[in-house]
Amino acid sequence: MENASKSDSTLPLLIADSVRQYGNRPAMGMAFEPPITYQEFWTSINRLALLLKDMGVKKGERVAILGENSPNWAIAYLAIVRVGAVTVPILPDLPESDVHHILTDAGVKLLFVSERQLDKIYELSSRKKQNVITLDDHIVSSNLIDLMPMAIALEKAAGFAEDKQKKLTARLEEVQARDLAAIIYTSGTSGHSKAVMLTHGNFHANVLAANQLVRVTPDWTFLSILPMSHAYEFTIGFLLPLLNGARLVFAGKSPTPSILAKICAEEKPTVICMVPLVMEKIYKKRVQGLLRGNLILRNIVKLSPLRKLIRQAIGRKLLIFFGGHLQLAAIGGAAMNEEVEKFLREARFPYIVGYGLTESAPLLTGGPFNDPTIALFSAGKPVPGVEIKIQTASPDTGIGEIHARGANIMQGYFNNPELTRQTIDADGWLATGDLG
Repeated sequence: MENASKSDSTLPLLIADSVRQYGNRPAMGMAFEPPITYQEFWTSINRLALLLKDMGVKKGERVAILGENSPNWAIAYLAIVRVGAVTVPILPDLPESDVHHILTDAGVKLLFVSERQLDKIYELSSRKKQNVITLDDHIVSSNLIDLMPMAIALEKAAGFAEDKQKKLTARLEEVQARDLAAIIYTSGTSGHSKAVMLTHGNFHANVLAANQLVRVTPDWTFLSILPMSHAYEFTIGFLLPLLNGARLVFAGKSPTPSILAKICAEEKPTVICMVPLVMEKIYKKRVQGLLRGNLILRNIVKLSPLRKLIRQAIGRKLLIFFGGHLQLAAIGGAAMNEEVEKFLREARFPYIVGYGLTESAPLLTGGPFNDPTIALFSAGKPVPGVEIKIQTASPDTGIGEIHARGANIMQGYFNNPELTRQTIDADGWLATGDLG
């Protein structure tokens, strides 16, 4: 396999390259559990890819994943794209009706699902005789559909005779950067979901851009608390650590402040990707809670320059809350509360704010980290390889619609060429629908 450092590479090449460099290093695991190594991860990906090929999955066909973040979720995703198929990641908090719509609209051939999500797919999968592999290693019983646990699937593939393995390996098609890697369903303004088509090249270009914003090293630990069904967590919280040989820890539970504190104390993360709401909850409980309980401190904080000194002290306590090793909180997905961001800046808390959307895989602007020229309350500068322009800006305010162009921009909307034409012009500019 060729080197994955080129911007026109693929996801399997990216992982294979990391395996060559970091094979024996820990790759990922659930919080409080031992991780698997990069080599073990790659072995499981290839075994599952052979099984998918044996089950008749062809290049370009859609395979869905409905479940919570886990090593098995990651193995399933990479195995799907390894055979040239297209992953359809589904948010685990979507209602049953939305799940059915996605599975039907995408024409899904096979489904990976966690035990927690099974109730959402019983009716549809039993009616369509759909192949279902559970993301859980233990056996899950069902009278309605045939289920194969992930552990059994991997054992079955490992047990293939040598000649069968060779035949299946020979049938693994070469994947190109222009090939689709994922179709991600995202809510539209009209209430109807939009199916965003992202290629291997889209993801690879964006993770290479993100890699220039902050220097990640193999000894870093990324804590994953957002669903990888989102492009934001997938690219920044999943691909970025794997590109650099870092360790990935899946929280496995909703990130309430108390749960997060326990996980961070044990796993000592270096990076956490989060939406502003998570940081705002922590600010309310840890910062405002501390000030509410101390009248003298609350009054001192109102005075400058003592305010900054006190906030820096509180910021150090906040770092301890995150395990004491945090070097970056990557915040995106919505605008952040200005009071919270002002505190983070004055407290010298290590954070970066980014802006993007699913259609751009997803990052358009952000950082660079520790750049003193980044204005407070801004979403940073365009990331490397991305052009930004303001269309039809108001002469009074300079505000207009943000348009973006780059190798990370989607191929279009699945089954909706008209909406694609309305969103991406002939010169490749994506109309984001956002003002800036």
